[in-house]
Amino acid sequence: RVGQVALYESSGYISYASGLFYNAGTDRLGIGGTVAVIDPQYTLDVSGVARAASGIFNRVLYLDNNIRIGESAGNDNESETSNVNQIALGSSAGLTSSGTQENVFIASFAGYGVDHSSGVVAIGSGAARDALFNRNIVLIGDSAGLGVSGVSGVFGAGSRALAITKDLDDVVALGTLAGSGSAQGESIVAIGRNAFVSASGSTSVVAIGENTAKGASGIVMSNMIGDGSASGSFDLMTVNALGDLSAVESSGLTQSTFIGQAAGRYAETLDNVIAIGRFAAQSGLELERTVAIGGLAASQASGSFNVYIGQDAGIAVSGYENIEIVASGSNESFLGVEASGKVNIGEVITADIYNHKVAVGNPLDASPSGTLFVAPKEFDDEAFVIQHKDQGSNDVPYVLLKSGDATTFFSISNSGDVITSGCVEPSGGLLLPSITPTD
Repeated sequence: RVGQVALYESSGYISYASGLFYNAGTDRLGIGGTVAVIDPQYTLDVSGVARAASGIFNRVLYLDNNIRIGESAGNDNESETSNVNQIALGSSAGLTSSGTQENVFIASFAGYGVDHSSGVVAIGSGAARDALFNRNIVLIGDSAGLGVSGVSGVFGAGSRALAITKDLDDVVALGTLAGSGSAQGESIVAIGRNAFVSASGSTSVVAIGENTAKGASGIVMSNMIGDGSASGSFDLMTVNALGDLSAVESSGLTQSTFIGQAAGRYAETLDNVIAIGRFAAQSGLELERTVAIGGLAASQASGSFNVYIGQDAGIAVSGYENIEIVASGSNESFLGVEASGKVNIGEVITADIYNHKVAVGNPLDASPSGTLFVAPKEFDDEAFVIQHKDQGSNDVPYVLLKSGDATTFFSISNSGDVITSGCVEPSGGLLLPSITPTD
């Protein structure tokens, strides 16, 4: 065939190389294949594998617009696998992928086996390996996004971040294993090792911290910050949990905020609760519209419309419309285990809200027997003292007793005069001072 390159043998004979063809008309050289099929299309046309220690190129043209660099990178014939505009850099990167377009795979086995996905950027050994039906995702790290499926608009960075996930939309996961094993989530931010791992059925969630929201489900419009916060929890709506282990293994929480280590941990069925302090509202049950501030405040408590402030305030109390303010309580609240409409302020002032009764001093409980009940702490304490400002005035009595119509029937003046509109019936007699009438 015209154009075959002549080879001079040692015997002096001339033979022709079946794998070398020179087209003098186009000044092109073809290497490889057979004479019957070689027809150089370029200045140097190689059919087979070319090897060079180094080279300088102005432009590298890939005829099918798929770039494959590295041993076994991509597929030999991308058109047969329906891959379009794909870049595969690294040993076996993008190998056996099919039905893909506009993807970038960098590192060994990155994008290996990807199927029916577009807009995938996978950087790291095994990143996006065996991914299926994904769109517009970025995965960075060893095995990041391994086996991910049905995912769109996500960004994952970290070893195995977002690995084995499915049905996610608008998700950011940063950290080793962050978001891995999760499913059916939308608008999620997970930052930290194991953050949002194996979580499911959640929307509009921010989870920051190691193991935060791990294994959680049914979390909606909530923010969890702190190692382990909200892990193992389910059915949380509009919840803010700030602190290590806050809201751990809790359920049925709505419109509530927990701040402090283990605040809200193990709580069940809480609505509109604010719990601030270490272990505040821990193990709370069916607690509603309650404010708890202080370590263990409202822990193991239940009921609604309560205010508990201070260490151990409201601990284990079941009831409604209670107020307890203490500097430091004990394992059992002064209000008891069942109380409603009760007030305790430092065991100095107690009250019964429903009956409008108040006790001061050293009350025994929060159920005063009178409208105002004074209970001295010691037997010789002065029970009731009124001290007027400066010298007072004879025109202004120290004590007034009035009837229902506001008529004064008893008064004591600044000088000690007792004035009454009724009779005086002393049980111990009546002492009158010796007085000599004046002229």
